[in-house]
Amino acid sequence: MTEILSAKVSAGARQTSVIRREDGSLKITVKAAPERGKANEAVCRAIAEYLHVSLSCVSIHSGHTSTHKLIRIHDDR
Repeated sequence: MTEILSAKVSAGARQTSVIRREDGSLKITVKAAPERGKANEAVCRAIAEYLHVSLSCVSIHSGHTSTHKLIRIHDDR
């Protein structure tokens, strides 16, 4: 199963959180700073934990340098 999720990301937040909005998109805040890919790595970790999948199943599909991202979830369960 492969799924693409739309997300609005805020980096440098006080805490990491994932919230599903009414429209199905996600609002993600991460503590990591938006430098050298640290925030993108934190986003992938947060999504993996939120969806209970392994980190290897989560990747940024598009929006690597944007606050609006498409996140690819591939789960072999």
